[in-house]
Amino acid sequence: MFSFLKEKLTIIGDGTFVCSIPKCFITETEENGTLLVYNPKNDDIIYRISFISFEPKDKNEKKAGEKHVQEDINSKNLKQKKIGQYNVAITSENQIENDSYMIKYWKFGLDNNIFILSLTFPNSKINNLKKYNAQIENIIKSIHINEHSDKLIVDGTEINYKKRLGNQNQKPQLRDLTQEEINIINTNIDLGNKIVNSSSVEKSVTNELRILDIVFKNWLNGNSIFSEDEIASGLGILFGEIARKELSMEWQMITDEYGTDYCLVHRKTNIMIFPISTVYKRIDSKEYDFFWDIYQIVKNQIEEINT
Repeated sequence: MFSFLKEKLTIIGDGTFVCSIPKCFITETEENGTLLVYNPKNDDIIYRISFISFEPKDKNEKKAGEKHVQEDINSKNLKQKKIGQYNVAITSENQIENDSYMIKYWKFGLDNNIFILSLTFPNSKINNLKKYNAQIENIIKSIHINEHSDKLIVDGTEINYKKRLGNQNQKPQLRDLTQEEINIINTNIDLGNKIVNSSSVEKSVTNELRILDIVFKNWLNGNSIFSEDEIASGLGILFGEIARKELSMEWQMITDEYGTDYCLVHRKTNIMIFPISTVYKRIDSKEYDFFWDIYQIVKNQIEEINT
């Protein structure tokens, strides 16, 4: 069974709600705000989490979502289950796409909101349904209201959480680096070189990007004393420096609804790379051999636009 790490939180919809997910999972958000959750090693198993907020006729009503779900349970004779603090309506499994997949729905209310969760999986994994059910039950238990605060209380424990800025429609803003930010880059170049020099890489490997891929893979395998933040900053900045020199890109600071971050920008094409965030994402997903691939993709995109 997957273990839950409370400190790994992810937003649902506009960021009002958050939930904790297993560290091995990746999340993506669809255009309609639905959160996709999946393990890259089992990409045929997909969890979807969406919600509907509505304004009840009675302005003082605080539990309209919960009442709506209970009415659904009663009127449709749905199976119900108490999961954490929520009364959850569960549908029967339905076969879709010519019996190749199964799908199951969960529905519950939280204040004046309704959450709808679904799980799709191939028939070949029907025997693992109990495990997947337990997984989504843990997700349901972990859903909390964030209200865009810096911190969240989960099970009595205060957790730091990177808040989204108030303006959800804020357009990304780019600016030049300050001298202090330039100094941070130089410090992280030194850190990145220290990480590389401490990792065993065959002398026959001379390509800088291949070296970064090997060093990161070695770190994932536990062959390094450096922390996640050091790996993301050190290797991310080294990767960014390669892109800056080889692809004529520029360091910039970008501010959007998620906060402020370092990025590389190619002025003629407006193509951007987020080197530190790129490494953090692979730390979460435990992917490797990505530095070379991302560089080649960006290089090809720049060349295509410039031709």
